[in-house]
Amino acid sequence: MYRILALCFAFLLVTFLAPGITHATEKTTGPLEMVRSASDAILDRVIADKEKITKNRAHVVDLINDLLIPHIDDKTIAKRVLGKNWNNASATQQEKFTLQFRHYLVRFYAQVLLLYSGEKVEYSAVEKASQPDVRKVSSLISRAGEPPIEAAYRVELRDEIWKVTDIIVDGISLVQANQAQFKHMIARDGLDKVSSMLEARNNRPFR
Repeated sequence: MYRILALCFAFLLVTFLAPGITHATEKTTGPLEMVRSASDAILDRVIADKEKITKNRAHVVDLINDLLIPHIDDKTIAKRVLGKNWNNASATQQEKFTLQFRHYLVRFYAQVLLLYSGEKVEYSAVEKASQPDVRKVSSLISRAGEPPIEAAYRVELRDEIWKVTDIIVDGISLVQANQAQFKHMIARDGLDKVSSMLEARNNRPFR
């Protein structure tokens, strides 16, 4: 399930969050239209850098960091992953965990992007949530010889920019899945040790 979640998020990164494409309202271009218009731009870049990625696999990490991470609300994701542990943490602890969790996700999704083989993503609907500045983009990810994966992407308006704050695959939230994992680790080892463990893992050479 973690691989499927990562795969869906990786597809979201390359099809939804094109750099330089931001819209404060839906009067000009809504989230669904933005997905479609951004797709070609990002996939063209991935294809154009294919040879570079083949020679240096870490280049995909640079692409995610440079082009996509600015469009993700990593602080909100980290806060929701920590849950009650966020409120009990100091500002320094919150900042360190947010930073290391972002690096952790980037490296994880970079590995998945290396496996991308042209799966087709079809976006079907945009739904408004109970909050006025929240949308859910629904999609189907086609896989040869297998049933499609249903995925939904939660996006929220932050300072007039739409940003990703969660992904739900077959009813399982990326935030909630990581929340369960890190809750257990923090209860066992403490937040500082968990953040240091993430830092050590993130500092390993990317292969």
